[in-house]
Amino acid sequence: MTRTSLRLELFTACVFLIGCRNDGEKQQTQVQYPQPEEFTADHWDVETLKAQLLEFSQVPLPVGQPIIEQYLALMQEGDGACPGDPYELTPDLTNGCLANTGYFYHGIAECFSTEDFDFVLENLSAETIQTPDMSGWEVLNSHFLVGDFEILRPEGVPFSAGGWVLNGLFQEDSKAFLFGGITGSWKDPAGLTQWHQQGISSLFFYQLEPMSSSEEELVLTLNGVLGVQGHYVRFDEFKVFEGCAVGFQGVLEIRDFNGRWHRLVGVDECGCAQHTYLDEVSQEEICLDWSGALSHYHNYLEAL
Repeated sequence: MTRTSLRLELFTACVFLIGCRNDGEKQQTQVQYPQPEEFTADHWDVETLKAQLLEFSQVPLPVGQPIIEQYLALMQEGDGACPGDPYELTPDLTNGCLANTGYFYHGIAECFSTEDFDFVLENLSAETIQTPDMSGWEVLNSHFLVGDFEILRPEGVPFSAGGWVLNGLFQEDSKAFLFGGITGSWKDPAGLTQWHQQGISSLFFYQLEPMSSSEEELVLTLNGVLGVQGHYVRFDEFKVFEGCAVGFQGVLEIRDFNGRWHRLVGVDECGCAQHTYLDEVSQEEICLDWSGALSHYHNYLEAL
């Protein structure tokens, strides 16, 4: 299969969307949305919100590398005909194949490495999902996995996925940094991390870099939406600075059990955050330590 035909298969498919679109006729339905008084879960007061944020701040946030490692390991479990390639599930396997090892491969996918990054960049630039401008980046070590597939182990445990994952070490203006993203849905009960075992749905990007080419202190930037381990959050230029005991810059929103969003805005890099709920500003600021998230991504940066 040529790379051009693979591109047409992969990048025009709906794997890049959180949900696929149906262009057929649709019946009009009247949706009855619940009113606030109909919500059954308890309202989050500031103390409950703090407890939920504290719990979330201690959750290891997703990173692309464990997903990619698991995919590549499972691709080695097949045979010469099924899947027949250590990196790619071709369109010929959309109906699935059973390897003589007992592993079942179904769908379409491919994993690209550092030498293919120009091809990856070309296709990401045409994405319907907004991604950072990476045109000036030099790739030092990266992997990109895209697909809509399932790999079923002989004992019946599936690795199911639809979307793409990017993780790598890049350089720009003499600064080396970690950058990655996870889009779509990924789940593997035998995954390498707890969040992968429980499943993740996201449109999420992370970047860990020095504050400047002359400074060694790091800053972690998070963007996008994320559903992980029972928490649903949105980041907008959320920045955590090395050396700060508490605080962040940017916006963090977290959804309560009634589906309402609590918004926290951080202005000072080492300061507390202002809390807003239903457009009402709380009189109490919220101070939490996010340094664990920075350390978590730093471990992956050092491993590259």
